[in-house]
Amino acid sequence: MVANRERCAFFFQPLGEALHRCKICGADRKQLPGTGYSNLVSHLASRHEDFRAEYDNHHRGIERSLQDFGYVCEETSHRYQWLRWVVERSMPPSEVDDEGTRAMAKWRSTNSEAVKKDMITVASNLLSVISEEIPPTSNAGERLFSECKVILTPQRSSILLAHFEMLAFPRSNEDMWDITSLA
Repeated sequence: MVANRERCAFFFQPLGEALHRCKICGADRKQLPGTGYSNLVSHLASRHEDFRAEYDNHHRGIERSLQDFGYVCEETSHRYQWLRWVVERSMPPSEVDDEGTRAMAKWRSTNSEAVKKDMITVASNLLSVISEEIPPTSNAGERLFSECKVILTPQRSSILLAHFEMLAFPRSNEDMWDITSLA
């Protein structure tokens, strides 16, 4: 039997602040944390009687990878932790090559070239997400990059511009990327 949570995740888009939008009809419904999914399921049952069949048809015969369920391999997880460590602390990517740094970390060792490649991967994935939400010539886009310059001025003067942009872009958009951005 399929859990209500899985059905609701399939048929509803979370809007934040306990609101969810039905992907079939566009109606907004509330679902407070800790109250279960009865409000969302009752909407499906009353307005879309065939929702169970639609869900079953969509998932029947589809081979899904573990990544679809939020699982990633251990290597990707370690690379993500290194990247997050470098980005959050505004460290140069070469810091992961230091033996002292490696000794303090519980993650599998990596090198600065791998971290740079991961930065490029995350930045390009972020760029596609952000470009859908903010046109590049909008005021919001201009503000994003001008705020980066003000906030990270000391780091800008101490590292190459290309490395700064690779650090600044994921750092200013931390809420928009996670481990699946590397996978």
